[in-house]
Amino acid sequence: MSAAEWAFDAAAHRALIATLTPDMPAKELEAACEPIVRDILENHEGFNGVGKGPALPGTPFDYFGFRGTRPYVVELKASRRQFNLPHETQRHRLQALLAAFPDLGVALLQIKACDGVYRILYDEDVTRLFTIRHGARGPGLALQHWSGDS
Repeated sequence: MSAAEWAFDAAAHRALIATLTPDMPAKELEAACEPIVRDILENHEGFNGVGKGPALPGTPFDYFGFRGTRPYVVELKASRRQFNLPHETQRHRLQALLAAFPDLGVALLQIKACDGVYRILYDEDVTRLFTIRHGARGPGLALQHWSGDS
């Protein structure tokens, strides 16, 4: 499984990116990246009606919106310089949501804010990512390669 990296206009977000510190908690960093997320989803990925997901404990996505007429939930994984993956609990919760609403689209948006790049996976690719099984040696090499981990 592989995903292309795409550039976003980091210069337009220079002031925001300058506030992202190496010791910033992930939740704070992701909240600070909201303008970047909206820019990517609306101006690069064709979303409209983008809104924040509900601030309820256990909500397995960060944003929702429409791509054309199809509703989507978007899980965000933002960091300063690496692509991160959802944790096991998030993956299980998203799987349950998709099982309950089969016409709902799902996307995983990964952002390297300081590098000005993002990756996004949709529907079947996200589902495949969620179904990768962990063996005795841990995650498969393909998952490590795809996520940017070494």
